Amino acid sequence: MRLVIKTTEGVQVMNVLSGSTEDALEKWKAVHSGIYVSSREMPDDAIPSDRDFRDAWVDTTSELVIDFDMPKARTIHLGRIRKDRNAELALLDIDAIKAEDQSNSAELAQIREQKQVLRDIPQTIASDLAAATTIEELKEIEPL
Repeated sequence: MRLVIKTTEGVQVMNVLSGSTEDALEKWKAVHSGIYVSSREMPDDAIPSDRDFRDAWVDTTSELVIDFDMPKARTIHLGRIRKDRNAELALLDIDAIKAEDQSNSAELAQIREQKQVLRDIPQTIASDLAAATTIEELKEIEPL
């Protein structure tokens, strides 16, 4: 069993290795003053093993399971997509400089088109992100 602590900032999971759960919780509260909301014990298998969307964990239902704040998970996923996209844009910037140096207008035009496709990704996948109701569906959205 683990102790799931609901805070004003989200959810934290505590493994109580020794002593009582109550003592461990009191020590935790002393260190994390002002953010405690509630806590409850959960079986290990109720805690997601996948930590990809750890910052979107919430404890909102009465079921013994960690839930996901899907709007927050969508924002996290879009942020990761943007990071990957920006890396691709940076590589294309190098190619564009090379094409300009070589006065290769055809290649430069092609690179500009590729960059625009990358810039449009957030708008292109917006409806897919909004339609995703589970973390699994969200992970399937990989535009790059």
